[in-house]
Amino acid sequence: DEISSWQHESKSTQQLVQELKGELAERDQRFMTIQAESTRHQVNSQQLNDKVQQMGNQLAHAEDAMAQMLSSNSFKDRVVKEMTDQVNASETKLHSFQINELLGCRQRLTDQSASPEAHRPKDHRREPSPCATGGLLRLPSPSATIPASGAAERLGRAGSPGVTRDLWGLYASALASGVDDSLCQSYGAIESSKILVQAEASARSRTQSPAETASSSNTASSPAPMSFCSQRCASGGIQEPVTKMAAGLSPARHTSGVAHQPRGVHSLAAPRRSLGSPLATASSQASVAPSFMLLAQSYRPQPGDPVDSKVAQFANQPQNSASKALFCRLGEGVYLYGTHRVSLRVNTRSDSLEALLDETWVSAEEFVHRTQKSQAVHLQKAQKFRRPEF
Repeated sequence: DEISSWQHESKSTQQLVQELKGELAERDQRFMTIQAESTRHQVNSQQLNDKVQQMGNQLAHAEDAMAQMLSSNSFKDRVVKEMTDQVNASETKLHSFQINELLGCRQRLTDQSASPEAHRPKDHRREPSPCATGGLLRLPSPSATIPASGAAERLGRAGSPGVTRDLWGLYASALASGVDDSLCQSYGAIESSKILVQAEASARSRTQSPAETASSSNTASSPAPMSFCSQRCASGGIQEPVTKMAAGLSPARHTSGVAHQPRGVHSLAAPRRSLGSPLATASSQASVAPSFMLLAQSYRPQPGDPVDSKVAQFANQPQNSASKALFCRLGEGVYLYGTHRVSLRVNTRSDSLEALLDETWVSAEEFVHRTQKSQAVHLQKAQKFRRPEF
């Protein structure tokens, strides 16, 4: 019995040893698997560290490239700013030419009336006057200079706070100084600079004898035709390109042909007056009228342009009549307001006119209010410029 019991215990012990060996083999296998996974994770971690280092190097290169682009953009911004300043200076000079030409009208008319040729009768069929050719004043030769007048000195001493006060105050001084039946209009800094004067008839009527005045009063006169801009508005024509100024076409030399006018405030189609007719006398008496009579004409929009229609609706309001003469259409949605080039649009939600100012769309009323001071500064600078010698 004892031998059988020992044999049974020996078998049990061997079986237990076999089970322990099997568990030990499984543990060794799991350990090897875990060790292999750990090794694989270490390799992956090393690869990720290498990628992180590469991305850090790429980020450093990108920062260098961004710094170079920023410096390049800063240089371009400086160049654009310098070009903008040059354009503003050119526009200011053009406005100064207009102001000097307006102030020199009376002096030139006085010199023409005082010359001996002004007292001799002229054949109007062979030498049409500026009134007969549409009222376009021929500017002096390049060597001629514009004489200073009392109105120019008064205007130089007057520091007008607003652009409207400067422009229409200048017209008022011209009317008060005795320039009879003259209509001077600013066409903007890019389009052209023309001055329409119809004062030769009244100037000659003061210098001619009564017999010559009576003989010249018998000449029949007919109303002047519609201005070029009005004809284009009525026919729906396309606006004339404004690149003539950039092509070198000087406004002082463009004195032949039909006077091209931009969209905006149009000149009055005044009838041709004989030298001694009662109509000329009435116009002389009406020359002392207030300067706001020049604002009677309304802004005529470009046909088929909704933005220009909104501009006309805005400018023709009584409270905005002062800024009506400053709008000059350059293209679709692009205007010249005094010396400021601005983009306009119609807000589809509120159906109101908006202007782009400092990269922000603001209402037209706010734009006019915020640019009034800058336009006054431009006109004050324009008064300091003189007509250059060619």
